[in-house]
Amino acid sequence: MSTQGTYSDHQVFMYCGHIVGDDASNLQSGYVVADTPQYAIENMLGYGFSISAISSLAEIRETIAILDLIAERNPAVEPFEYLDLHHEKPAIYMDNNVFTYVGRYLDSDSPYSKVGFVIAPSADFAIKYLCNHKFSVHSITSLEELRTEDARLRLIALGEPDVDDFNLLNFKLLS
Repeated sequence: MSTQGTYSDHQVFMYCGHIVGDDASNLQSGYVVADTPQYAIENMLGYGFSISAISSLAEIRETIAILDLIAERNPAVEPFEYLDLHHEKPAIYMDNNVFTYVGRYLDSDSPYSKVGFVIAPSADFAIKYLCNHKFSVHSITSLEELRTEDARLRLIALGEPDVDDFNLLNFKLLS
């Protein structure tokens, strides 16, 4: 499903990263409109900002759809496709108990990050569990947080005038 507006779901992104020269752990986030994620990454670097993660509105919608299936324990998502660390087993999990995470195994030679899904009482609980299993978590986001980001990105895609509060850089207007 596509947002009918000024920009397509593949041109509106949320990102996180750091100011070049600052500590890479000093993460900041915002929103950018660009034709491709690569264009946004390259141009943000030109402004002195190094993006470490970027997701389009389309990708966020896909992630929400997967997390919704996990939250409702839908058989379309097999139990081996996510970690279930929650001590309770309700029929449907709350949005703040279902997460997507990005990181990498500490003992891996691969430079690539891994993405996964987890049900847990809290983000801190999931992070501690993953760290205890030699996995370094770069980010973790709940279904609840993704719904908020989805709403913000939809406003940006629609070209709503009130998006100035969202820390937005629009390369489509600058080009």
